[in-house]
Amino acid sequence: MRFSIMREVPVAISSDGVEFKVSGTPGRILRILLLARGRVVTKNDLALELGGIRPTSVESVVSRLRTAVGDGDRAIVAAADVEGRGGYRIGLANHEVDAFVFEGVANSPTVTGAVSFDATDNAFGSQANGLMDAWRTWHANPAPEVSKFDFAEQAYHDFAYLYDRLSHAVAYSVLRRWLLRGQPRDLTDAITFLKKLIGGRTDDEVWALLLRAEGSQPSWQRGVPALMARLEKSGDDVSDELRQLHQRILDRDEDVLLLPAQARLVDIGPAESTPSRGVSESERGNLAELAHLVGLSSNGALRLRNSRVEPRECIEQTMQRLWFNGIFASKWVTDPQVRNQFETLLDRLDGDDDAEVHFLLLDPDSESCRRFQAITQTTESPESFTWLRALSKRHRSFTVRLYDMLPTFRIVVIDDSLVTVAPYLNVPNEWLKEHGWESPHIVLAPMAPWPLAKSFELMFRESWRRARRLEHG
Repeated sequence: MRFSIMREVPVAISSDGVEFKVSGTPGRILRILLLARGRVVTKNDLALELGGIRPTSVESVVSRLRTAVGDGDRAIVAAADVEGRGGYRIGLANHEVDAFVFEGVANSPTVTGAVSFDATDNAFGSQANGLMDAWRTWHANPAPEVSKFDFAEQAYHDFAYLYDRLSHAVAYSVLRRWLLRGQPRDLTDAITFLKKLIGGRTDDEVWALLLRAEGSQPSWQRGVPALMARLEKSGDDVSDELRQLHQRILDRDEDVLLLPAQARLVDIGPAESTPSRGVSESERGNLAELAHLVGLSSNGALRLRNSRVEPRECIEQTMQRLWFNGIFASKWVTDPQVRNQFETLLDRLDGDDDAEVHFLLLDPDSESCRRFQAITQTTESPESFTWLRALSKRHRSFTVRLYDMLPTFRIVVIDDSLVTVAPYLNVPNEWLKEHGWESPHIVLAPMAPWPLAKSFELMFRESWRRARRLEHG
């Protein structure tokens, strides 16, 4: 049996993967016993934690806990402490409790090294995906501050510190990975991600990381001074160390930038999507400038598979906001692995009042859907809506609305950092030829000088406003 206490309501997970939520008083007991790390917690102490009930009443609460988690193997055992006082303990290996797994990752050399901004090797960049997976396990502090136990109160502060450390490591690793791909112009997305990750923090390490990242871009002449101005505007004193770092970045001192020793800064050059044949040098320059102005990129922050943005990549990149405008969203829910990954994201976002996942899909009962099926020569009802109803019912962060018109664009919006657009061709022969959803995706950066991305965000908002909500049924 495994346990998850890094969420608001503790969960027990059986050997066959079945989850049992443990709310209320039994859940509080479960947290305390797990955080005690195998030590006995006496009935008297548990009684005080539960508001001064009688110690004999603790037995009934523990009995309810055992029933709630299906404790057939008696993981929760009655025992006595060194003074002979009766109580309970849970003896589990660290890998059986998500909080201890998280703790192990946050204390690993990879993480503790990654938060050192003087590091010169590239080991951390290669660990970005693993660090991100660990960071996503965080739903809530496993030790609520209300506990009267010293070890639980210490755990509360310890885990807050570990989460902060891991956030820094993730940010540092993601920034290095973006840069070391050889696409400095795509760092804008990484910086946006970092700012979300660190929130309103303005300590020197965070600002140093932002300065270095922005200084590594071709737009460093604008980015670094603007960032320094924001720091000074915050009213905090700017340390001499930061001012020196600022000047070295302005001087393009490669020793202070996030680059491996053998690397050199590269010019932006033409956009990857710029045609190389039959186009003059001046025309290529004009196209590259246009791509820069509107935020057009063929690379972007997502990994693209065969020119398609896959749900798995979208889920991995989402911090707080995910909008999807498509047809039936089958790829998000019909594959069990993708669906489980999607629900893990929703679990995390449910604890954030500002988080939102909006899916805008073709109404399967509409006349437009019948016209669409005639174009694509399909007649089956989409099975995806069964899962979509269930997920939207279970997760407060997830809402599905339905539109009644032939689809024109597939749109994905991720946080404030990325928009992707792919056209649908609603002509029978063309649809069959292109297979609809396999059309190439255009990746747009919302932070461009004249962002085309904002137009598609507005298109989504307007369609969302007019659409009807999917009933849970």
